[in-house]
Formats: sequence, structure tokens, C-alpha cells
Amino acid sequence: HDRREMVDRARVLERDNVLASATLTCAIENIISSGIFPQATTDDPEWNAQAEALFAAQAAKADVRGLMSFGEMQALVYRSCLRDGDVGTILIDAGAERGKLQIVESDQIASKVGVIATQTEVDGIILDETTQRPTAYLVVANDPNDRMTSSRRNLQTRKTIPADSMVFLARRSRASQTRGLPIWAQTFWLFDQLDGYIEATTIAARMAACVGLVITQNSMTAAPSSLESVTGTNGNTYKQWSMEPGMIKRLQPGDSVTQIAPQQPVSMFDPFTDKIHRYIGAPLGLPLELVTLDFSKTNYSSARGALLQAYRTFQQHQSFFIEHWCKAIWRFWVRLWVEDGLLEDRPDRNAHEWIPPGWAWIDPTKEIQATMMAVEAGLDTLTDALRAQGRDFDTLVKRRQREREALEAAEIPDIRTTMTRDPMQPAATEDVTIKEADGE
Repeated sequence: HDRREMVDRARVLERDNVLASATLTCAIENIISSGIFPQATTDDPEWNAQAEALFAAQAAKADVRGLMSFGEMQALVYRSCLRDGDVGTILIDAGAERGKLQIVESDQIASKVGVIATQTEVDGIILDETTQRPTAYLVVANDPNDRMTSSRRNLQTRKTIPADSMVFLARRSRASQTRGLPIWAQTFWLFDQLDGYIEATTIAARMAACVGLVITQNSMTAAPSSLESVTGTNGNTYKQWSMEPGMIKRLQPGDSVTQIAPQQPVSMFDPFTDKIHRYIGAPLGLPLELVTLDFSKTNYSSARGALLQAYRTFQQHQSFFIEHWCKAIWRFWVRLWVEDGLLEDRPDRNAHEWIPPGWAWIDPTKEIQATMMAVEAGLDTLTDALRAQGRDFDTLVKRRQREREALEAAEIPDIRTTMTRDPMQPAATEDVTIKEADGE
């Protein structure tokens, strides 16, 4: 029950809180970006090219709803995993939609209302009694006779999806855990505190921008008759003094006016909110600069150190997503292509790699120089260096070859910078003998 409440709260937080939505978007932009795509690595280059072409065609129509590209599906699946704690993807293996993918949100995987968790059924997941391995998933089915239910999990109709037809991603922190927890499970209260602090500071600033007056009247003097009478929410009638620029009001003898000067902690606003921003960004591995998109308080060294740590966290997220979602999709589609005769079966048909998106260099000149030195010293390869940038070596070679052929056909010379050009040899000099004759 706690997990379900956290899922609902996380969705409200993403919808209503700009910081929560922005941090989640920033993480997805760095982890998934425009998508993670595969490269076949079998011993047959022609088979690899054919499999990659089939993948590109299948990815273009992967969404069973026909609303998203494959890259958009990846971003939405992992966003749901972070926000809700877990998410499922049904691999459709039969019928007219064979080969397509159907995203199943966290609240759609649920036991029937009233079912208590047991050793073999935990919140919509059927487990093997001996190994506790998931064998099936209970997915809430749309019931046309019950459209007024406030939550989908309250519906009673369920579809049983075998485990081998479901790719289930979950953020687990314990070995015996089955369902996952939202990324904000430990920071919900921080969002509440930050919202309250911002609201209080904003109200104080608005009060300071207004003129607040307190009128002190002589007890023997009645309220000025010129003041307008208004009725408050409690039903009592009192005098109200409205002011306009340049207005002059005359008071009764013995009356005085005191201006209210509200105090507010404006000087501590930035340090306090920055500290809370750091705590909120910690679960996602986001430094303060990425949470607030403000690099004005950093220099090159501090920015590089913060971003390198963030990149390490992003790489862990990418590895998790590739291992538990992307590879399952590749194996599923390759099996279908082999069964349909579109691809020849071979023992190493599942041999492949996924190329995740890279990140822009903080200082391109220094980064390129370091990469060149590492490759020339044999400490790195061009393939790995390009993969770190989210690029493919084979694709780069083909493009460079095509460009070189086009430049040669147009008789355009090969122009390089002094950093990559071979050192020029000094021109040969001839011995010159100077003779003196007739005073010359």
C-alpha cells in the first residue's frame, strides 16, 4: 500500500512541481537522449548489415499505439521506471500486431482488489514458489462497463501475461524485492519544505512591495466618518482606508499612522534553496548546476568535476537500461525475423552492442588532444573513443569515405589544421659561393 501511495504522489509531483519535472527531464535527456540503438557484432558483416536494416524498419513501427518512435518509447519507458519505480513492456508475439511493443504502467500491474500479498503473488506479479522467479504478470484490462473508477488498479478484470512476454524494469534496493520504488521516495518531504519556503518568501516579498499602515486612534475619538465601511468574512463591520498615489488624508486629533516594514530572509534564499536542490538532485546523480541549469558560480575545474561524476551515474543508468530492456527487445525481434525467414539463423545471432548517447566535451580542444594521445599510445581505440561520444565507428568510416571521394571528384584539396598535419620538412638549401671581383 505504501508503494502505491508513493506512485500516486510521484505522478502528482511531476505534474505540479516544475523542479521535479525538470530534474526528471534532465536525467532522461542525458541517459536516453534521442535513443539508444544497436550494432550487430556477429562474424558475418553482411548478416550484421541485414539485421540492422531490419531493426531500423521494425523500430519505426514498434509502438502498438502508433504514437511514438522507438527513441521516444525508450525515453518514456525509463522515465516511467524512475518516476513510478517500475514499468512493463509487453512483447506481442501473435496476431496482426506481432512484433510490436506495448508499454504497461506501474499501476496497470496489480493484483485484484482485496488480494493480500502471498509467497506466490506480490502486487500483481506471480512468483515461482521455490525460486521466487516471476512467472506471470497480472495486467489490468480495460472494462467498458466500468469507466467511472478513479484508479485503474481498482478494476477487477485482469490479463495474465507470461513472464517471457513481458520486459519488467524495476528500481530495486534489496535482493528479495519484487516491485520497485520511485526515485523520489526519500525526497518527497524535501519538495514540500522547498515549496513552503518559496511560498513564504514570496508572500513576504509581496508584503514588502506594498505599503502597510497601522492607524492608532485616540480612544476618545470616533472613527473618521470619511472612511468607507466594509464587512469582513466574520460578519463584523469596520472602517477601511484605501490609498492612491499622491492622496492626502486628514486624521482626527490624536490619531497617528505607523508604516509596517515586514522582514524577510531574502539574503538566505539562494544558499538555502541551493542546498535543497543538491539533496533533490542526488538520487538522480544531478549536480546543482544541472538541477538549476546555472553554471555562473563555477569554473572549468569544478564544472568538469561535477559533470564527470554525473556522467558516471548516467553510464550506470544506461548500462541498467541496456541490460534489462534493450537487449531483450533485440533478442525478441531477431527471433521473429528468423522464424519468419527474414534472417538466417546462426549460433551468434544475439551478438550485438548498444551505442548509448554521449555527452558534449567541456573543453573540446583538451578532450580531443587527450583522445588522440590515448589512441596513439595504444591506451584506447577509435571504436571506444567514438562510442563514448555516442557514435558508431563503421558509420563514420563510410561517411568519411563518401566525403573523400566527393572532394576528390570536385578537385577540392585536403585541408587540415596544424594540429593534425604532418610536420613540414625544411626546404633544401644550395651552397652559394660569393666571389669578389673588381670591388664588387
